Amino acid sequence: MNDSSNRVQSGLTAKDWFEHGYEYKRIGDLTCALDAFRRSIKLAGHVAAPWLGLAQVLDANGQFEDARQCLAQSILVEPNNLAARLQLANAHKNLGYVEDAEQEYRCALKINPKSTAVLFGIGQLFEDIGRPSDAANAYREALKQDFSMTEALSSLLGLSRHVDISNELVQAQALL
Repeated sequence: MNDSSNRVQSGLTAKDWFEHGYEYKRIGDLTCALDAFRRSIKLAGHVAAPWLGLAQVLDANGQFEDARQCLAQSILVEPNNLAARLQLANAHKNLGYVEDAEQEYRCALKINPKSTAVLFGIGQLFEDIGRPSDAANAYREALKQDFSMTEALSSLLGLSRHVDISNELVQAQALL
């Protein structure tokens, strides 16, 4: 596709609109950000990034179901996009779609099994649904990747009444 076929009346390309969307988002103008991302999608809906940007703005606006649909579209376009998978898992979790959330976290782990953000997210999900052993294992795995990840350590400490965390306590004391 040549650049001239990727323009609207304003003369901006999909990439231009995408960049404007992130700039508007950065300065807090979510209305203009929504418009810019939608224009980018209109010109290049086959690209995952504008769908992801639109989803982030919709999420910030509290339009969680719409954001979830945009994230799903982003993943259809680019199935190995870790950021979109993680955001979709979090969206499912926040909306109460527990099975969908777990499935997306697992897909994200297939993309990057060492992602501390994904490991922490699935740990939180397991903790929320009353699976403390699974949560502890996810937090432990996150700590193996980055022991300075205080959120995972704190969450693991919170599970101490349910699971044995003596090894992690010894490691934490060694760092002090």
